[in-house]
Amino acid sequence: MNALKDMLASPRLGDEKPGTCMTCKSSQVPAFVEQYGAELFYKTPVKELVEKHGFKHSVVCADCHDSKTMELKITRIAFKEAMQRRGIDISKASRQEMRSYVCGQCHVEYYFKGPGKYLTFPWDQGMVLDSIDAYYEKEGFSDWTHAESKAPMIKMQHPEFEIWSTGIHARSNVSCADCHMPYRREGAIKITDHWIRSPLGNLTNACLTCHRQSETEMRERVLQIQDRTYGLMQRSERAIISAIDGIKAAMQVGATDEELKAARQLHRKSQMRWDFISAENSMGFHSSQEVARILGDAIDYARQAELEAYKVLVKRGVPAKQVSYSE
Repeated sequence: MNALKDMLASPRLGDEKPGTCMTCKSSQVPAFVEQYGAELFYKTPVKELVEKHGFKHSVVCADCHDSKTMELKITRIAFKEAMQRRGIDISKASRQEMRSYVCGQCHVEYYFKGPGKYLTFPWDQGMVLDSIDAYYEKEGFSDWTHAESKAPMIKMQHPEFEIWSTGIHARSNVSCADCHMPYRREGAIKITDHWIRSPLGNLTNACLTCHRQSETEMRERVLQIQDRTYGLMQRSERAIISAIDGIKAAMQVGATDEELKAARQLHRKSQMRWDFISAENSMGFHSSQEVARILGDAIDYARQAELEAYKVLVKRGVPAKQVSYSE
C-alpha cells in the first residue's frame, strides 16, 4: 500500500526520474500504457505523471487480477515482451504458472534501455546469471563506472523470479504464491492468504502442507541455508575489495586502461554476481545450490581480477615482496 509513496519519497532517484520508475508502483500504469503506449509512459517524468495525469494510487488487486473475473492477469508489458522474446506464450500458461508469473512482472532484474528509458528484462539469452551477463556484454551496457577501479559496472535489482526459476521449488511446480500466499480455510472455503509475507512467519501453511517435518526442523533448514549464503557473501565481498585495491595500486604506478582492461572486466563480473545475490531477497533460500555457485564464481572472478592487477604491478617493476594494496 506504500509502494508509490516510498518511490516518490526516494531522493536516490532525483528530481528527473522517468515514468519507468513507477512501472511497478501504481495500479494506474496499465491504463496509461493502454491509452498512450509504453514508450510514452517510460519517458514521461514521474513528476508529470503525478501532477498532470493524477497518479496517486499504489498497488491494488487489479495489478494481478482481472477486475471483472478475478482471474490472474499479466498487467505489465515488460514481462509480456520479455517472455515473447523467449518464445513463451503466456496466454497458454496454467493457473499454477500464473501464480508465479504475476509476481515475475516486478520481482526481477531489469534495466532502462536507451534514451527513452524503456523498461527491459535482460532474458533474451536465458534467465540464469551467466546468460544475463552475456546479454549485457552484447548490449555494451553498464549502469555506472566504479569510482575507484574505473570498471564499467552493472547494478542488479531484485531478481527473485530468476533465482526461484533455478530452484527445487520451481522444478517441483511450487509457485511463489504457494509459499508467500499459502492457502487457508475460512469455514468450508479455501482461499489464498493475501498477507504476502515470509514463509518463516507462517510455516504451518507455507511449508508443512508439503513437508512432513516439524516447524522447528523446517525453520532450521531455512536458517542454515541463509547463514551459509551470508558467509559466502562475506567472503566474496572481501575478495572484491582485494580486487579493487589491486587495481587501485596498479593505477597509482601509472598502469594504462589497456593494461587494466582484463582486471576491470573481472571486477565487473565478480561484483555483478555478488550483487545479484545481495539484491535478491531470500538470502539464498530460493535456490541454494545456484546461489552458492554464483557466489563461488564471484570469489573466483574477484581473485582473478586481483591476480591480473598483481601482474601489472610486477610488470611495472614493483618488486613482488613490496606489493601492498593497503592505503
